[in-house]
Amino acid sequence: MTLAQTFNASVAEAAFIADITDRDVNRVVDEAILPEALFAQGLPRARRFPALACALASFYFQEEDLLTKSARQRVIESFVYRSIKLANFEKLLYLNVSIGSFDWEVTLDNLKIELATYATQAKQRLESVLEAESMVISNTEIMAGEPVFMGTRVPVRTIAAWVDSGIPAEEIQRAYPSVTSDMLRIAPIYVKTNPRRGRPPNFGEANKNWTLKKTTRVKLASS
Repeated sequence: MTLAQTFNASVAEAAFIADITDRDVNRVVDEAILPEALFAQGLPRARRFPALACALASFYFQEEDLLTKSARQRVIESFVYRSIKLANFEKLLYLNVSIGSFDWEVTLDNLKIELATYATQAKQRLESVLEAESMVISNTEIMAGEPVFMGTRVPVRTIAAWVDSGIPAEEIQRAYPSVTSDMLRIAPIYVKTNPRRGRPPNFGEANKNWTLKKTTRVKLASS
């Protein structure tokens, strides 16, 4: 199996894939919004989400102004219980199918609901998450474990912060010549889907090979 076939997203990853907030992802579990059949081993409280769960969560929250909660859940349940009978349901669960070759339409009270757009967007965002994971490494021997791009010592969070602050790509690449356009695109995605936990390393921890050469005492002017 490929990674995509077995990938169950964390809360942060699911929020990105579904294009909703972390809070709404947690609501999916706490309020039992989605059928348990969509979760790994039927255990929604593990808070790990296959791509199809992300796609349907996206539909649920993005259509809340057009359909009632009950109607949205009926659409999801109808789709899931129709699909679970298919021989390739596991592939569908991880969106390891051609979106165009599958029936994503659900009829509810004579209203036709099309879910293909949500599946397509979720699959594209999942591919970005997987690409980010493949390009980034975290090793305690490199920058004290700070995530860096594979084969470099370029800190991903630094690049993401620069991109998010609007610094032009040319300026970033002058500071970090090894940074490619793909790295600039992937850095913010990696940071969103891998939020920092705990205390960040201080300058000395992140630069163990650096040696202090000189200290300077500065006297502040009195007001």
